[in-house]
Amino acid sequence: MWVEPNDVPRNLILTIHIDTAFKTPERKGHGDESVVVVWGHDAKGSGDVYYLEGYGSDRWRIEDFTDELIKIVQRRKRELYRIKCITDEREMGGKSGAWLNWLQSAFHGAGLVLPPIVQLNRTRSRKHIRIQEAAGFWVDGHVRLVRGAPGVQKLIAQMVRAGISSHDDWSDAAADVFASEVYQPMLNPVLGGDEGGWPAQPGDDILGRRLTNDRVRQIYDLANEQFVTDWELDDNHSS
Repeated sequence: MWVEPNDVPRNLILTIHIDTAFKTPERKGHGDESVVVVWGHDAKGSGDVYYLEGYGSDRWRIEDFTDELIKIVQRRKRELYRIKCITDEREMGGKSGAWLNWLQSAFHGAGLVLPPIVQLNRTRSRKHIRIQEAAGFWVDGHVRLVRGAPGVQKLIAQMVRAGISSHDDWSDAAADVFASEVYQPMLNPVLGGDEGGWPAQPGDDILGRRLTNDRVRQIYDLANEQFVTDWELDDNHSS
């Protein structure tokens, strides 16, 4: 999983995932950390994600956390990365909108545009399932860990002890990178044997050689995440 910092692709699309323990006195009392982690998504359609950095503390107040988040966004924008979204837990208890309003005000005060906020349902009953599902992507080789990245050892420690660790704030926030609202599944799988792999742009393949009907359907399905069932291609249309 390890990659050197110099080997990280420059065409990554960033997503930021936060876990805000400071909102809940009960969680703070248990020593849970408020966490912010940054992932990069490979724009070539490999389905790979790169853990770039993360920070957490069980002592952060709302102001401390927001300052840290703003610093990350400022730095990544200076590096010319596109930040696709920030994910957080959906607000409950009739307080919907207060946290979002706070962030918008803080970012405006810093002269920044707040990236799109995606609020996810992180119910405690499904937390372990979400983390276990995310672990499948780790095992399948879609996670790249940048050597020396801030917080990477904390994330690893919780992932390898998923389900038995006393704290799961890092692994819970990191699991958001594979949420359907965030993650771009593999679009260009590598095939075995002499088949090679799908091109980065399906049009390159279509223009370059004759395709079978099955190959056309596969390219279409992968690009559109749906199956072609209401029409058929004959040989005259597959060239």
